[in-house]
Amino acid sequence: MTTPYIDLPSLAIEMSREQYRDMVEAWRDLDGKAQGLTTIAGIFLGGIFALFSRDNLQLGHFATLLLISSILLLLATFIGAIASLFVKPAKAAPSSELVFDVAKAARDATDQEKIERLNRLHNDLFDRWKEANDDLSRATYQKGCVVRLAQVSLMLATITVSTLAGIIALHAGAST
Repeated sequence: MTTPYIDLPSLAIEMSREQYRDMVEAWRDLDGKAQGLTTIAGIFLGGIFALFSRDNLQLGHFATLLLISSILLLLATFIGAIASLFVKPAKAAPSSELVFDVAKAARDATDQEKIERLNRLHNDLFDRWKEANDDLSRATYQKGCVVRLAQVSLMLATITVSTLAGIIALHAGAST
């Protein structure tokens, strides 16, 4: 009984490519979340400034503290989301140029030289894919942490803005 031939080096390289593609997709998702956070924070800030631009609105100390907290949390959301867009991986995925160079050099090589070059190419591709995947994984983790902090800041801002809106509504109801 013969065992089917499995091209392990090619399989490993293909799996590395798929892993990289998956991480790039996660990266794009995080970018989309960061962009959404900046939009939401901007809308909230605009709403707060529009609400409090009225001259006749009198706030107590607690409401003023909530207002300042809301603005600071929304600014933290905005800054965090923008900062996450600047996190970039340092290593790129291996390019096909390396394979073309080896194939070009192997045209006039003996069969043994071609096998040696192919083995070196596989080893080089393994190393480059591992470096690229490790670097992208590290950068994606960093980006994810920053986006998560911005999300938490936005949730806290939402709570403070809601509390503030409730206080204003109660105050407006009591004064009529």
